[in-house]
Amino acid sequence: MYGKIVNGKLELAPNDLIKEDGTVIFDYYNNKYNCLADGYKEVINEKPIFNVDTQTVKFKGYNEANTKIYFIYEVISLENQVLRNDNPEVKSLKTEIDALIQENNKLKEDISAKDKNIGDLTYDLEHAGTTLLEKDNDIHELNNNLDDAFKLINEKEESIEDLNSKLAEANSTIEEKDMAIKVLNFDLDEKNNAISIFTDENSKLEGTIEDLNNQLAETISSKDNSIKELNEKLDECDIEKEKARLTKDLGKKQGELKGLEGKLSNEKFVARAPEAVVNAEREKAAKSRDLIAQLEQSEQAMRKL
Repeated sequence: MYGKIVNGKLELAPNDLIKEDGTVIFDYYNNKYNCLADGYKEVINEKPIFNVDTQTVKFKGYNEANTKIYFIYEVISLENQVLRNDNPEVKSLKTEIDALIQENNKLKEDISAKDKNIGDLTYDLEHAGTTLLEKDNDIHELNNNLDDAFKLINEKEESIEDLNSKLAEANSTIEEKDMAIKVLNFDLDEKNNAISIFTDENSKLEGTIEDLNNQLAETISSKDNSIKELNEKLDECDIEKEKARLTKDLGKKQGELKGLEGKLSNEKFVARAPEAVVNAEREKAAKSRDLIAQLEQSEQAMRKL
């Protein structure tokens, strides 16, 4: 354990340290480097060996060295004396016991104060739920994007009759068009992955986003024939745009991954941040690497078209 001598009394390092910015260092009292850096010293409490029949041990105080604090004990001979209440040694021991009881009560008060701090943190977490309202705007934007997609599909349906005459010529390029469909499906998967990441951070929105994905999947399924017709028009105008979009998305994801890797390579962050936060950052980095690999594969496939 680690502690400090303050006004002649030993103050132990707290179990969990709440910093000024509100972050919490759990198991602080077991972290040697943090305790030493904050001025705490290792506490050595070793009683001397004595004969319990003829001797007793008396606590005398503390001996503070450079990096350690030692308990000081004195071995006292009983000399067949009866430990009566009027015995000076007994009175001294009672005084020490009373001091220890007071110190124990102070520790209880410290624990109560920490419980209050935990309550304050819980209150802050409850208030953080209000930020979920901001996410409603993101859902509204997704709905607007879906509406735009539906309008685009309606516009494309008007040209389906003209594109039907070109289907016969497109039979020789079915394999290439299947690849384009796979690219489009990958794009949908990438959007689903983005929604999944959003869901991890905002679990209360999971049901709503899943419903939107289902609606999008049903819409795509119902427009399957329309997509096949639209593939012809993709050759004329959309492939270059898709390549540019993939390149842009790839650069964005690579920048996000670089930021996550920089944070995870910071030893202070990994040492001081809660384990759950570090694991969440590592999971984000892993997902970003998977998305980057998929985007690079899609980009290579589009270059062959």
